[in-house]
Amino acid sequence: METLVPSRCSYLGLSNTDAQTLQAVYEVAKVKPTLVQNRFTKAIDSESDEAGIPGLPYPQVRYDRDVRACCRGYGVRYNPWGILWGNPRLTEEVSKSDALLQEIGITKETALLACIQASGLCAVNLLCGTTRADRMEELINDMKRLQNFCAISENSKGRWEALVNTISKKINLE
Repeated sequence: METLVPSRCSYLGLSNTDAQTLQAVYEVAKVKPTLVQNRFTKAIDSESDEAGIPGLPYPQVRYDRDVRACCRGYGVRYNPWGILWGNPRLTEEVSKSDALLQEIGITKETALLACIQASGLCAVNLLCGTTRADRMEELINDMKRLQNFCAISENSKGRWEALVNTISKKINLE
Protein backbone atom coordinates (compact mmCIF):
# COMPACT_ATOMS: atom_id res chain seq x y z
CA MET A 1 0.00 0.00 0.00
CA GLU A 2 2.84 2.38 0.76
CA THR A 3 3.85 2.40 -2.89
CA LEU A 4 0.48 3.98 -3.77
CA VAL A 5 1.26 7.16 -1.81
CA PRO A 6 1.18 9.83 -3.19
CA SER A 7 0.57 8.76 -6.81
CA ARG A 8 -2.69 6.84 -6.28
CA CYS A 9 -3.81 7.88 -2.80
CA SER A 10 -2.96 10.68 -0.41
CA TYR A 11 -3.10 8.91 2.93
CA LEU A 12 -3.18 5.48 4.53
CA GLY A 13 -5.18 4.43 7.55
CA LEU A 14 -6.26 1.44 9.59
CA SER A 15 -9.73 0.14 10.34
CA ASN A 16 -11.01 -2.10 13.13
CA THR A 17 -7.60 -2.25 14.75
CA ASP A 18 -6.33 -2.47 18.30
CA ALA A 19 -3.69 -0.34 20.00
CA GLN A 20 -0.96 -2.99 19.73
CA THR A 21 -1.45 -3.33 15.97
CA LEU A 22 -1.50 0.44 15.51
CA GLN A 23 1.78 0.72 17.44
CA ALA A 24 3.41 -2.10 15.47
CA VAL A 25 2.34 -0.65 12.12
CA TYR A 26 3.37 2.87 13.08
CA GLU A 27 6.84 1.72 14.15
CA VAL A 28 7.66 -0.09 10.89
CA ALA A 29 5.69 1.82 8.26
CA LYS A 30 7.52 4.19 5.96
CA VAL A 31 4.21 5.92 5.21
CA LYS A 32 2.59 6.39 8.61
CA PRO A 33 -1.16 5.89 8.99
CA THR A 34 -2.99 9.20 9.40
CA LEU A 35 -6.38 7.82 10.43
CA VAL A 36 -7.89 4.98 12.43
CA GLN A 37 -11.53 4.07 11.83
CA ASN A 38 -12.93 1.88 14.59
CA ARG A 39 -16.25 0.94 16.12
CA PHE A 40 -17.00 3.24 19.05
CA THR A 41 -18.89 1.47 21.81
CA LYS A 42 -18.77 0.64 25.48
CA ALA A 43 -19.30 -3.02 24.56
CA ILE A 44 -16.21 -5.22 24.42
CA ASP A 45 -18.06 -8.44 23.64
CA SER A 46 -21.46 -9.64 22.44
CA GLU A 47 -22.78 -10.05 26.01
CA SER A 48 -22.27 -6.36 26.81
CA ASP A 49 -23.43 -5.07 23.42
CA GLU A 50 -26.39 -2.72 23.83
CA ALA A 51 -26.97 -2.58 20.07
CA GLY A 52 -27.14 -6.36 19.80
CA ILE A 53 -25.91 -6.55 16.22
CA PRO A 54 -23.96 -9.78 15.65
CA GLY A 55 -20.76 -10.01 13.65
CA LEU A 56 -19.37 -6.54 14.34
CA PRO A 57 -15.87 -5.99 15.72
CA TYR A 58 -15.51 -4.89 19.35
CA PRO A 59 -12.85 -2.67 20.86
CA GLN A 60 -10.59 -4.35 23.42
CA VAL A 61 -11.09 -1.45 25.81
CA ARG A 62 -14.39 0.38 26.34
CA TYR A 63 -14.91 3.30 23.99
CA ASP A 64 -11.60 2.40 22.33
CA ARG A 65 -9.72 4.44 24.98
CA ASP A 66 -6.40 2.70 24.36
CA VAL A 67 -6.57 3.20 20.59
CA ARG A 68 -7.61 6.84 21.00
CA ALA A 69 -4.71 7.45 23.40
CA CYS A 70 -2.34 5.83 20.91
CA CYS A 71 -3.77 8.03 18.15
CA ARG A 72 -3.12 11.11 20.26
CA GLY A 73 0.48 10.04 20.83
CA TYR A 74 1.13 9.57 17.13
CA GLY A 75 -0.94 12.51 15.90
CA VAL A 76 -3.31 10.13 14.10
CA ARG A 77 -6.95 11.16 13.67
CA TYR A 78 -9.64 8.86 15.05
CA ASN A 79 -12.77 8.19 13.02
CA PRO A 80 -15.42 6.47 15.21
CA TRP A 81 -18.29 4.59 13.63
CA GLY A 82 -21.51 3.28 15.15
CA ILE A 83 -21.78 6.16 17.63
CA LEU A 84 -25.52 6.70 17.40
CA TRP A 85 -26.95 3.20 17.07
CA GLY A 86 -24.23 1.55 19.17
CA ASN A 87 -24.46 3.72 22.27
CA PRO A 88 -28.07 4.11 23.42
CA ARG A 89 -27.01 4.94 27.00
CA LEU A 90 -24.89 7.85 25.82
CA THR A 91 -27.84 9.10 23.77
CA GLU A 92 -30.01 8.82 26.90
CA GLU A 93 -27.43 10.81 28.86
CA VAL A 94 -27.48 13.58 26.27
CA SER A 95 -31.30 13.56 26.35
CA LYS A 96 -31.17 14.58 30.02
CA SER A 97 -30.13 18.02 28.71
CA ASP A 98 -33.16 18.26 26.44
CA ALA A 99 -33.96 21.85 27.50
CA LEU A 100 -30.46 22.96 26.49
CA LEU A 101 -30.67 21.10 23.18
CA GLN A 102 -34.03 22.73 22.43
CA GLU A 103 -32.62 26.16 23.27
CA ILE A 104 -29.68 25.56 20.92
CA GLY A 105 -31.98 24.03 18.31
CA ILE A 106 -30.12 20.76 17.79
CA THR A 107 -31.04 17.09 17.93
CA LYS A 108 -29.76 14.75 20.62
CA GLU A 109 -27.94 12.84 17.88
CA THR A 110 -26.02 15.92 16.78
CA ALA A 111 -25.30 16.76 20.41
CA LEU A 112 -23.81 13.30 21.02
CA LEU A 113 -21.64 13.51 17.90
CA ALA A 114 -20.43 16.99 18.89
CA CYS A 115 -19.71 15.88 22.46
CA ILE A 116 -17.58 12.98 21.26
CA GLN A 117 -15.76 15.22 18.81
CA ALA A 118 -14.98 17.62 21.66
CA SER A 119 -14.12 14.89 24.20
CA GLY A 120 -10.44 15.76 24.08
CA LEU A 121 -8.65 12.41 24.17
CA CYS A 122 -7.57 12.74 20.54
CA ALA A 123 -8.43 14.47 17.28
CA VAL A 124 -11.76 13.06 16.08
CA ASN A 125 -13.30 13.06 12.61
CA LEU A 126 -17.03 12.54 12.54
CA LEU A 127 -18.36 9.84 10.26
CA CYS A 128 -21.93 10.48 9.23
CA GLY A 129 -23.14 7.23 7.72
CA THR A 130 -26.29 8.57 6.13
CA THR A 131 -26.94 8.56 2.42
CA ARG A 132 -29.83 10.99 2.83
CA ALA A 133 -29.03 14.56 1.86
CA ASP A 134 -31.65 15.97 4.26
CA ARG A 135 -30.04 14.27 7.27
CA MET A 136 -26.58 15.45 6.26
CA GLU A 137 -27.91 19.00 5.85
CA GLU A 138 -29.59 18.76 9.27
CA LEU A 139 -26.30 17.73 10.87
CA ILE A 140 -24.38 20.56 9.22
CA ASN A 141 -27.02 23.11 10.22
CA ASP A 142 -27.13 21.77 13.78
CA MET A 143 -23.36 22.09 14.08
CA LYS A 144 -23.59 25.71 12.88
CA ARG A 145 -26.33 26.42 15.44
CA LEU A 146 -24.17 24.90 18.17
CA GLN A 147 -21.20 27.02 17.12
CA ASN A 148 -23.37 30.16 17.12
CA PHE A 149 -24.83 29.29 20.54
CA CYS A 150 -21.37 28.93 22.07
CA ALA A 151 -20.36 32.28 20.59
CA ILE A 152 -23.25 34.14 22.26
CA SER A 153 -21.64 34.36 25.69
CA GLU A 154 -19.33 32.65 28.13
CA ASN A 155 -22.43 31.44 29.96
CA SER A 156 -23.79 29.75 26.82
CA LYS A 157 -20.41 28.21 26.07
CA GLY A 158 -20.11 27.03 29.68
CA ARG A 159 -23.51 25.35 29.61
CA TRP A 160 -22.54 23.44 26.47
CA GLU A 161 -19.15 22.53 27.92
CA ALA A 162 -20.86 21.08 31.01
CA LEU A 163 -22.65 18.56 28.78
CA VAL A 164 -19.42 17.82 26.89
CA ASN A 165 -17.67 17.20 30.24
CA THR A 166 -20.41 14.79 31.33
CA ILE A 167 -20.07 12.73 28.16
CA SER A 168 -16.26 12.99 28.22
CA LYS A 169 -16.16 11.49 31.72
CA LYS A 170 -18.31 8.59 30.58
CA ILE A 171 -16.25 7.78 27.49
CA ASN A 172 -12.82 8.53 28.99
CA LEU A 173 -13.19 7.23 32.55
CA GLU A 174 -15.97 4.64 32.93
